[in-house]
Amino acid sequence: MGARSTTLLLALALALPAAAQGQAGDAIAYKPPAGDLKPRRVAGNMRGAVQSLPSVLVLTPDHLALTVSEQPTLLWFLSAPTRAPVEIALVDPRQSAPVLERTVSGERAGIQAFRLDEGSVRLERGIAYQWSVALVVDAAQRSRDVVTAGAVMRVEPSPAARDALAAGDAGRRAAVLAAEGIWYDALAALSNALAQHPGDSRLRGGRIAMLEQAGLAEAAAFERRP
Repeated sequence: MGARSTTLLLALALALPAAAQGQAGDAIAYKPPAGDLKPRRVAGNMRGAVQSLPSVLVLTPDHLALTVSEQPTLLWFLSAPTRAPVEIALVDPRQSAPVLERTVSGERAGIQAFRLDEGSVRLERGIAYQWSVALVVDAAQRSRDVVTAGAVMRVEPSPAARDALAAGDAGRRAAVLAAEGIWYDALAALSNALAQHPGDSRLRGGRIAMLEQAGLAEAAAFERRP
């Protein structure tokens, strides 16, 4: 390619609208953190429950996933509405009883969010907490619960993650956090922005990409529905 052609292509690239450049730069590529990658995710096991119940799944990779927030947003998926009570629990491995138990509504299908700042629990750095979502089929026989679980650990943000947290654009913020291995905050950035702008295809595409990269195919397929 000659010098004139190279100059012309460079000029065209610089002339692209900022929004188009942003979309190209905001591709989500989640990079699992180094360290503990042993399987941690538990699928929504039926364990003798009524077969008509929907499936439920914590939206986390199958390893110890990270946050930089002391009160992160935990996201989970419900395949269909249910009247069964839905119980969210958070367990500190240093304690025998859950540090948080909360009953929430399962009246709508899709991706759901639970913010830890709705309670008094604050995550300590370096502790691998387990959190779960359970559909309570029979309060007298909790062994019949449909349960899904994952793990979360709070870490100190890297300089890149700290800068990303201050970014105004949610897509860009999520892209940097995902590349830094900060799963929970990246997914929350996209989900919070989508709650305000549900028609934004760039944000939805980013969330679908994260779900697929974590092997959360059912939730990703639900998101692709028209």
